Amino acid sequence: METKKTAVLGILALLVFSMVALVSLSATVSAVPVAVDFVKIDGDIVSGNELIEVDRNTNLDIKVKLLALANAEDVRVEAMIQGFEHGVISDESDIFDIDAGKTYTKKLSMHLPDEMERNNYMLRIIISDRDSELFQQNYNLDIDTARHALKIEDVAFSPGTEIQAGRSLLTTVRLENKGEQDEEVKVTVAIPDLGIQQSDFIDEVESDETVTSEELFLRIPACTAPGQYTAEITLSYNDDFDSVSEQRTITVIDGGLCNVQAAPQADKTLIAIATEGNANIKIGQKAIYPVTLTNAAGEAKIYSIAVDGADWATVEVSPSNVVALAPGEIKTTFVALTPNEGTSGTQLFNINIKAGEETLKQVNMSTNVEAGQAKSTLVRGLTIGLIIIIVILVILGLILAFSRMKGGNDDFEDFEDEGQKTYY
Repeated sequence: METKKTAVLGILALLVFSMVALVSLSATVSAVPVAVDFVKIDGDIVSGNELIEVDRNTNLDIKVKLLALANAEDVRVEAMIQGFEHGVISDESDIFDIDAGKTYTKKLSMHLPDEMERNNYMLRIIISDRDSELFQQNYNLDIDTARHALKIEDVAFSPGTEIQAGRSLLTTVRLENKGEQDEEVKVTVAIPDLGIQQSDFIDEVESDETVTSEELFLRIPACTAPGQYTAEITLSYNDDFDSVSEQRTITVIDGGLCNVQAAPQADKTLIAIATEGNANIKIGQKAIYPVTLTNAAGEAKIYSIAVDGADWATVEVSPSNVVALAPGEIKTTFVALTPNEGTSGTQLFNINIKAGEETLKQVNMSTNVEAGQAKSTLVRGLTIGLIIIIVILVILGLILAFSRMKGGNDDFEDFEDEGQKTYY
């Protein structure tokens, strides 16, 4: 009997010792003594077993209410989202002390960048103090995007953000569609204090696509007072129901043109279009029209050359359809048309020359496309080159001859009409 009592007492002692050891171990590794009453995201109470949908490029407002189960010092509440390529998205409260039985509410806010991938993420609510294990609860987020959302990625100015009065400022805008829907976009650059603006239309920007606008030309008035001016860049989309804008600072300096009196011929442009050698072409050949521009104005000008009504051919304008000329400068641009397969007969088209928004000249052109394939392109190229040289020599010879004649003004005007050479 004594032996049984001794065995029972030994077992009881072992159990008591084990319980004490467990309690001691539990006290050593216990978590922060708190219980979470609720977590709210954007005003709604959420639970750990639901999928919470939120949009990127928005602020995630979080409210955490907790109950202190015991006294503790230096407690902190933190919210964290991992998995973003460019770093951890997080916010945290200041440290605070808690007293057993009391409740505490902490507000946190995080911005969800629009560079985040549209995917599932985990929001971690972490409560910590100086020497306890972390208390953590997890919430599932579905990061989506707004239906309509555009972003201005970058704005480039040429020649730069410092521009002389009287000169042209070229602007290109790089934009990205961050929304779900494809968009038609109107890009506008304006300097309200100078009363100038220019726009470009982009027919379609697909979701998550980045595009760059055409160059937008703003001519700074010659008498603009030196100083800093605000340039406003605006994207209008979603049938003009939505827009996004940014501002840049432009510095205007004196261009020395405000008090300059223009000579009688200061606004003229000399245009010459050679039409020889293009009356008859074949499939595979190019009808090439040299367009020579002479800027006789007292200031730099930017011209554009466009071809209309030539859907029967592939059109190339080289080296560029935009020509910038300093005062007195001369440049030649080549308009080339290659007939499409199946084209034949007389074909019509127009060559339009503009200075800014002003149309200087519209020339009605025609060429006859003959059946059959063209001969060697080398022979054709040499022929065209020879024609161009002859045309230039003839023009120079005529100008020299007329300059020596008395009363040559009337004759020169007749020459302009016959040779497609005109002042504007």
